[in-house]
Amino acid sequence: MKSLKISAFALLCTLISVAQGLAHENPRSVNEDLKDRIVQLIDHPDLSKLEDGPKYHAEIEFIVTRQNQVLVLAVYTNNTYLEEYLKEKLNYRSINLKGVQRMTPYRITVNFVKP
Repeated sequence: MKSLKISAFALLCTLISVAQGLAHENPRSVNEDLKDRIVQLIDHPDLSKLEDGPKYHAEIEFIVTRQNQVLVLAVYTNNTYLEEYLKEKLNYRSINLKGVQRMTPYRITVNFVKP
């Protein structure tokens, strides 16, 4: 009876270890995939219109609607051209990724370097 309990406990520990190992097989998270898709949608802005410096960054706060479209809530940057460009490129663009939470705010930071 005692060996049966020990065997059952060992089997349980093994199953838990295997389950945790399988859970970590996917190194990319949904947030990384989402950021990559957002960067693809942004394309390449014309930074020659900007005069401040060689580097720019923007924080984009958005949600993914039930129709799988990006809806920009806010763009935090010091440059109005960049803000308008990001809103124009992202608003109502279709995004189909598995695992994305609908109607949940996301915030990503995007960096731009002037050539």
